Amino acid sequence: MADGANGLLSGICLAFFTFTFFEYSSQSVFALIMALTIFIVFNVGTGKIFLGDFGSYGLSSAVAMTALVMYGSGNYTMWLLASIVSYPCVELVRVLTQRAARKISPMQAGNDHTHNFLYRVCRQAGLGRIAANSLTGCAIAIVSAAIPAGLAMTGVLARTDTASWLGYFVAYIVLHIAAARLLKISAEQSAS
Repeated sequence: MADGANGLLSGICLAFFTFTFFEYSSQSVFALIMALTIFIVFNVGTGKIFLGDFGSYGLSSAVAMTALVMYGSGNYTMWLLASIVSYPCVELVRVLTQRAARKISPMQAGNDHTHNFLYRVCRQAGLGRIAANSLTGCAIAIVSAAIPAGLAMTGVLARTDTASWLGYFVAYIVLHIAAARLLKISAEQSAS
């Protein structure tokens, strides 16, 4: 499936910008939230459009720049912001490390990402291509981005509590690696 078609990146960005809007109530952030919501609602059901490089890199840059401004304000620990955008960062390091261990070029394309494993498991469970792809992207976005954003917005974890957010981030890394391993095993067992 094409880049951005499954709601993964748009879902992570939606969680991040919803948190940002909760903090700053900016009209431009609200416009981004509306655009992302419309994109996700339309695309989850159809899978007909995708973000492409410009959309993916543009949204990612907007998230990165906004996170830097928020961190620079001193009102947020970097571990809170890292937790909301954890999936792409942790996944990149996980895949590069595994490829290096197997002596495979890190620049080579592959289907060894956690979302690829989850997609295969969904397909093997009988879901169609669009449903499996949409479920994959939305589920990972909710688990990796919406949960920490919600914890911060509700005050369950304080925005400046470095120790708590560092602990959350480390726990996420451990769970991410374990989930990737289990999904890979499950996808391989079902395929054989």
